Amino acid sequence: MLQNRGENRHKRSGWFNLLITAWAVGGVSVLLLRSIVTMVPVALLLRVLPLNAVHYAALAVSFAFMIWFEGYVAFHKRFAPRFASRLEHIIRSPSPYRVTLAPLVCTGLLPLSASDIRNWLRSLLVVAGVVLLIVGSKMLPVPWRPIILVGVMGALSIGVASIMWHSTLVYRAISRRS
Repeated sequence: MLQNRGENRHKRSGWFNLLITAWAVGGVSVLLLRSIVTMVPVALLLRVLPLNAVHYAALAVSFAFMIWFEGYVAFHKRFAPRFASRLEHIIRSPSPYRVTLAPLVCTGLLPLSASDIRNWLRSLLVVAGVVLLIVGSKMLPVPWRPIILVGVMGALSIGVASIMWHSTLVYRAISRRS
């Protein structure tokens, strides 16, 4: 009888870990995907605008820059591994605060602990910078704003995929050890 209780607790633990992972990854992914969806109508303006060679060159450079530096370097190499590391910490030592606010904690917008305050401040500065870039991009004239947004959409897509990938690796590693 005691073995059954231990097995059930272990199974609940696995489901609980899956729910934490789904909540953290899903919460952040929905926000990023919503951003992508809201950019699509503006980016589709490129299909009806008369573009010249300078516009096409700017589109190629902007897209390549955003995919490489924002998508691969910033999201895939930096943000997503940190996100997954924080997720692992939440799964290993859950608290009501961490679990309830898992998307914000995993993104670094809320500190994991008192020692994480420095990283939290850095995250807030990054968010402030992104907000300023968004406000600035809305002031760009029509052919240039969609050109920039195509690259941003690509980078955010890589970001969502990277968060899912790294978080899945963490979840699978924890599931195998349990």
